[in-house]
Amino acid sequence: MRIVMDRPLIGSSTKPIAVELENGQRGRIHRWFHRNETRPSVNPRYDVNFLVKSTDTSYEFFQESFSVRKGHSWRISKDRRAIARVISVYSPREKYRVELHGRNLPAVSIVASWNGSGDICCDGEKIGETKRSGFLLNPTYTIETDCPDNMDAGLCAGLAMAFWSAFHVG
Repeated sequence: MRIVMDRPLIGSSTKPIAVELENGQRGRIHRWFHRNETRPSVNPRYDVNFLVKSTDTSYEFFQESFSVRKGHSWRISKDRRAIARVISVYSPREKYRVELHGRNLPAVSIVASWNGSGDICCDGEKIGETKRSGFLLNPTYTIETDCPDNMDAGLCAGLAMAFWSAFHVG
């Protein structure tokens, strides 16, 4: 599976992000922010919430907490039903990563690699990668993976968006 997403030039942009799959299906990612009183952190750049919409499903990544030592924690809802959690792991002894935890979903994680990309792993085995390309002209995130059958492309795109949105802020 190949997914290409537009990349925002500014990290806290709320401009909708276009998502395109290899089969021509399209979707959008809309980032949003908590109000100041309910924000999990003081700085808005650590506030990573977004909605992934495709033609048939929508996934909402709602940030529950943030700590510089512990990372982000998100609740994922599919069509307004909670289905999983994603946590990001910050540690001086380990590489940065985001992990998907949910019933009836594979144990998928994205681990930062040394060259500025991310390795997508399922049950400890590498199944693909995500990388950024372009700078001022056509900036994109590209995901190339053999996702498990029970993992939707929209969920895979959302997991990659969580990885890239939280990666450079800790």
